[in-house]
Amino acid sequence: MKDLFVLVADADMKAVMEVLLKEKYQYQLGIKKLDFEIYRHPKKDSGVRKDSVEIFLNQYSEFYKGLVMLDYDGSGFKDSPQELEKRIKEDIIKYTSWSKKNVEVIVIYPEIEIWVWGVADKFPEIFHNKDIPRYSGRKPLHPKEEFEKILRKVGRSLSPGLFEEIARKVSRHHIDNCRDRAFRKLVDTLRGWFGVSSS
Repeated sequence: MKDLFVLVADADMKAVMEVLLKEKYQYQLGIKKLDFEIYRHPKKDSGVRKDSVEIFLNQYSEFYKGLVMLDYDGSGFKDSPQELEKRIKEDIIKYTSWSKKNVEVIVIYPEIEIWVWGVADKFPEIFHNKDIPRYSGRKPLHPKEEFEKILRKVGRSLSPGLFEEIARKVSRHHIDNCRDRAFRKLVDTLRGWFGVSSS
């Protein structure tokens, strides 16, 4: 059996997770090297919200742990991100053979671009442009739109390749100091399941 199955909503999220799990697992995340698989849902956030149970039904016998990841924006859900996490997890546990301790749901609010701002100190280096204003420490209210403004200035556009490039700049300091609720839950979950000090 493989260690981890990850269901994600889009190619950007998949790119970030592949870098974190393949290249940043030991020192930055503090977890063991994993045998994992990432599946990107073709219908994005709403598809993940609606189809998680069906997808996880087919993965129980092949993976020890399962992770669901989606953006709140685009999910079509009206209550809080925490409530969406709770409902998806409860449904997976209720309708599949997965146990509560072996599956977790991460809903990113408002969307994955909020995580990009956690490494904003690296923007001048990433974009080879020293004129990019220094990050003040407070993440923007509309992270995707603000990030796209920077991209227009440097002649870049959103793409999985860009998210991969940014994820490669993530340090242990970035990981340990990021206060985003969903990112902290992701890190804590992975360390709880696969921490290097765990058996």
